[in-house]
Amino acid sequence: MKTAYRAARIIDGVRGAAIEGHALVVADGRIEAIVPVAALTGDVRIVNLPGCTLLPGLIDAHVHMVDDASARPRGLVETETSGMTLLRTAQRAAACLRAGITGLRDMGASAGIMPTLRDAGLAGVLDIPRIITCDTQLTITGGYGRRFNVLGQEVDGVEGMRKQVRLHAKAGADFIKLMVSGQVSNAGAGVDAVQFTQAELDVAVEEAHRLGLRVAVHAIGLHGIRASVRAGVDCIEHGNFLTVELAAEMAARGIFLVPTLLTYRLLAHPPAELRLPHDVQAKAAIAWAASRQAMVLALEAGVCIGAGTDGGGPCIAHDAIVGEIILLAECGLSPVAAIAAATSVNAQILGLADGGSLAPGQRADVIAVRGNPLEDLCALRNIELVLLRGRALAPAPAAL
Repeated sequence: MKTAYRAARIIDGVRGAAIEGHALVVADGRIEAIVPVAALTGDVRIVNLPGCTLLPGLIDAHVHMVDDASARPRGLVETETSGMTLLRTAQRAAACLRAGITGLRDMGASAGIMPTLRDAGLAGVLDIPRIITCDTQLTITGGYGRRFNVLGQEVDGVEGMRKQVRLHAKAGADFIKLMVSGQVSNAGAGVDAVQFTQAELDVAVEEAHRLGLRVAVHAIGLHGIRASVRAGVDCIEHGNFLTVELAAEMAARGIFLVPTLLTYRLLAHPPAELRLPHDVQAKAAIAWAASRQAMVLALEAGVCIGAGTDGGGPCIAHDAIVGEIILLAECGLSPVAAIAAATSVNAQILGLADGGSLAPGQRADVIAVRGNPLEDLCALRNIELVLLRGRALAPAPAAL
């Protein structure tokens, strides 16, 4: 039987304004239509959601599900069994779903964990968000991102890179993640360090695209961003030290930016439990200022910007996507554009052709929130209803 969800307003993830006086019709796990309330007939079950807003389920385009979001986020995964890591990660994913996150892109985990969890969700074994995963991230020998040989795979040379991309495709990776630069939190290393050679980056993109996989890169400094854009990657993660010229080239080539603003604001203003070395604190202050300037340049150039939290990292909850949406708005996006960044734009970044909007034929991954998020984005935390493929789930409070 068809179900019509009637709320005060509908944000479809695409239009620049909310739709009022309409209902969302769902059938067989898909969006059938958005119709005027007056057009509803007696053969449709009606669910009333007074004072609520219906919108696509939120998507986090940058999260590390095996990390535990503590001040030392890899303390557990470095020591526990892979089975325990899988169980903990499944628990976190289920909590994300109840908080309104119906899709996520995992940016690096212990080998095999996230493809297994993804497949369990697709098979209906678990109620979890739809997962897109790189399995493990790729870095150079001894490079940033190796993470004690737990979450990173070392690779060197053109042919080594070509083979590793193929191995990742064989292991079930949905995309390739490359660690092109160091990180602010990496004590002793400069933020502009470049890890891979241009030839290694070029072949990674060439081989991934040949196999139908996208490429996302961790790139903070100018030189790392430039090398990544030159190679033709699909998405820049962080991109703090973006320039006018590189922003224009990203826009022209359709390269997305996921700035992970939450990470850099937190590192620049760390909580008491996160004790950072002095050089990291100094770099963090510079990187946070650079991130805000990069947002200005990206918006002026017309770069498509997605929403990613780096959730699971130091003191960043896995379900913190609303905080990132709010920061995107503070850095220049309109409220409706900030919501689109975490819905329809992120669906493009993840390659979800049937997700991210409330258009006919899309998967019915839908949330209802109390209030109007276009007036106050904090309303996105007031989860009233979560639909996963059209099936209603119980909500849980989202992280602040």
